[in-house]
Amino acid sequence: VQTCALPISDRKQQVRVRANVPGEVDVLVRVGERIERGQCVVEVEGAGTIERLAAMKPSIVLELHCATDDEVTAGQLLVVLQELPGQDD
Repeated sequence: VQTCALPISDRKQQVRVRANVPGEVDVLVRVGERIERGQCVVEVEGAGTIERLAAMKPSIVLELHCATDDEVTAGQLLVVLQELPGQDD
């Protein structure tokens, strides 16, 4: 199992979570959910590995672009997060 930090946020403090490897996804959050730093938001299982994508800062889940058991490709958009200002926890 490999845990990966999510990319840096854009000017709107939004983070676009993309799959780094192709595989089957397990979504671990819901739209509107508040997540903590280090919390895993999705897992992608493919080619004998499991990639866990974890939040770098406390955030709110804005959008889901996949569902559990979906097959995704490398680079595919999975989730959009809104980082919470002043919450560098």
